[in-house]
Amino acid sequence: MIYQHETSRAGQAIAAAIDAQIREAIQKDDPDDDGPAGVLVPVA
Repeated sequence: MIYQHETSRAGQAIAAAIDAQIREAIQKDDPDDDGPAGVLVPVA
């Protein structure tokens, strides 16, 4: 049970770090950003 508790803490720490990186990337204002890349466009 102690192992599961420590694993849960580690998982929460990893999730928080990833969340922080994603939030930072979203908040960055890149003037050279042309929008999402690799978007599929229907061709007639």
